[in-house]
Amino acid sequence: MPSVESAYGRFHFPDPKAWPLELVENFRRLTEPRTLQDVFVFVYSDVAGLFMEDAITALSVLPVVPGEWSTELGYPSFFFDRSVLNEHVRKFESAGYQVWLMEKPANRDSLQTGKVVNIAAARNTHARRLKWA
Repeated sequence: MPSVESAYGRFHFPDPKAWPLELVENFRRLTEPRTLQDVFVFVYSDVAGLFMEDAITALSVLPVVPGEWSTELGYPSFFFDRSVLNEHVRKFESAGYQVWLMEKPANRDSLQTGKVVNIAAARNTHARRLKWA
């Protein structure tokens, strides 16, 4: 089982080839096209999360502790309290990443910073981004 060592411990995760195909396809559909500098944070009411390769990327940038890390669904997940979202976005941006906040439209009014992408419109947003790049 692959693992990554961070300042907060060693984090194990399933081999990416073994991640559930349907979930990987859904993740790709929501986040593609993307570059290596793109990180997608999914925001739910009081919790935010990074999944798959973005969760692994978080290990090198954020203070991930074992209680926030999960592989129960067959792929790496990192969940954290929404109250630290702005700080995490700042750390990712300081490290050279472009952060995309993915949330349901009902949560849009309460989000404070970062680029917000409606999950339903994510593909169109990224298509426009590439058009103007």
